Amino acid sequence: MNGRFHHDGFDMAFTDEGMGEPVLLIHGFASSAKVNWISTGWTSFLQESGFRVVTFDNRGHGNTSKSYREEDYAPGKMAGDASALLHHLGILRAHVI
Repeated sequence: MNGRFHHDGFDMAFTDEGMGEPVLLIHGFASSAKVNWISTGWTSFLQESGFRVVTFDNRGHGNTSKSYREEDYAPGKMAGDASALLHHLGILRAHVI
């Protein structure tokens, strides 16, 4: 499932596929979930290995909205996005890569 949710003033893009233990894949700087995880085959491999795979585009990246305020990109705020996504999906615990 491709989806969107709103958190801390950002419209966040995410994917949620597969069944099993959840794993949250967080991409690196200047990238996106598609570039780091989907196009490289990691999401498919993890789904085939029995995991529920969740990806998202960090604020300012990919299909998530952008901000031009430096303080919006503090590590704690970005970690809060990951936590909010898991909460949005009803996931209490997940592996994180």
